[in-house]
Amino acid sequence: MKHITYLSIFLTGLVCLASCAKKYPGNLPEPKITSFAPAGGPKGTTVVISGTGFSGNAVMFNGVPATTAAKTSTSITVTVPAGAGIGKIAVLAGDKRINSANDFQFIYTVSTLAGDSIGGYADGVGAAAQFDYPSGIALDALGNVFVADLFWGLLRKVTPAGVVTTIAGDRSTGPTGFYNPAGVAADAWGNVYVADTFRHRIVKVTPAGAMFTLAGGNNAGQPGYVDGPGNVAQFAYPNAVAVDAIGNVYVADTENNMVRRITPVGMVSTFAGGGAQSFFHPRGIVVDAAGNVYLADSQNQLIRKITPAGDITTIAGDGGRGYIDGPAATARFLNPCSIAVDAKGSVYVADTGNNRIRRISPAGMVSTIAGGFVGFADGPANTALFFFPRGISIDASGNIYVADVGNNRIRKLQ
Repeated sequence: MKHITYLSIFLTGLVCLASCAKKYPGNLPEPKITSFAPAGGPKGTTVVISGTGFSGNAVMFNGVPATTAAKTSTSITVTVPAGAGIGKIAVLAGDKRINSANDFQFIYTVSTLAGDSIGGYADGVGAAAQFDYPSGIALDALGNVFVADLFWGLLRKVTPAGVVTTIAGDRSTGPTGFYNPAGVAADAWGNVYVADTFRHRIVKVTPAGAMFTLAGGNNAGQPGYVDGPGNVAQFAYPNAVAVDAIGNVYVADTENNMVRRITPVGMVSTFAGGGAQSFFHPRGIVVDAAGNVYLADSQNQLIRKITPAGDITTIAGDGGRGYIDGPAATARFLNPCSIAVDAKGSVYVADTGNNRIRRISPAGMVSTIAGGFVGFADGPANTALFFFPRGISIDASGNIYVADVGNNRIRKLQ
C-alpha cells in the first residue's frame, strides 16, 4: 500500500511538471511586468517591457494587439499600435493576463479627415470639402461619420477615406430641410437620427435617404413639453440624440432640462430630469452597451450618468466653471457639449469652452488628451489645437472623431 501511495505522488508530480512546462516553456517563472519605458508616446513608439518569465507571450496595449520586435525572458520590445488609447499594458501567457501596474500614457495623433478653415458648402474629398459650423457627429458600424452641418441645415456623410457627400436636407429651413440641426446618432440598421433643434423635432433618415419626423415639430414652430405619441409630443430646442441597441432614441431636450426617450414606434416619455432631478441645458448624450445614459450637463459643468432605472449620479465635475484635471470629484469643465464612451468604460468629453478633449477613466481620473489654447494645429495631441470642439464620437478601434466647429473641420485622433 505504501508503494502505491509513493507512486501516486510521483505521478501527480509528473503531471504538474508537464502542465507547468506546457504553460511556461523552459520552466520559466510565471510572467511578471516590473516596468516599461517610455511611460507614454504616440503610435509607432518603441516600448521596452521589463520583467520575468517572458517567452512566446503576446502583448496588448489597453486591449489592442502590439507588434513584437524582440523578446528575451526578461524583456519584450514592442511597437505601440494605432488606437491604443490610455490604459494598461498586458502580457498574455497561456490563459493568464498580466497587467502593468501603471497606465501607458498614449499620445494621440490628430489629423484632419475633412474640411478646411475657410468654411462653406462643398462636397468632395478631404480638404476640398467644406462645412459651416459642423456640430453633432456620429459613426456607423462601417466607420462612416455623419455630421450635422448646422449653418446649412444639412446631414453630411464622411467615409473613412474622407469623401464627403450630402445625404439629407436642402440648405433651406423649409419642410425638406433642417433648421439648425445640432445632434446626430446612428443605429445598427443604418438609420440616422437628427436633433433638428430650431424646429423642436427629432428626424429619422433611412439608409435610402428618406427623411421623416419621428417625434415633435408640431407646435407651430414653437418649443413645448408634451409626452405621448410622436405626432403630439413636444420638445424645446433638443441639442443631441443617442440610440440604444434596441432602437430607443434618447434626447437631450435642452431648454426643458430633461432627457426624453422615444421608442422605436415613436412614443415619447421623460426618462430623467424635472423636479428634484435637475439638469441645466444638457447638450450631449450617449448610451453604452448596458443601457446607461451619459450626459454632458453643460451649464452645470457636470458629466452625469443615468442608469436604465433612471438613477442619476455625477461622474465628473464639481460644478465650478474652469479647467482642472485630476480626481473626478474636483475636476472642472467649461460648457461641455458632447460626450462619448468606449467599450472599456472610459468617457470622452468635448470640453467646448476649454478647447480640449478630456477623458474620464473608469477609475475616476480626468485628464486632457488633446487641445488647450484656441487655434488650429494637427499633429501630436499634446500640441494639437481646436476651436470650440462641439461633437465627439469613438469607433470600435478606439479612434476618436471631433466636429471642430470654429475650424469647420472633422478631426480624427488615433
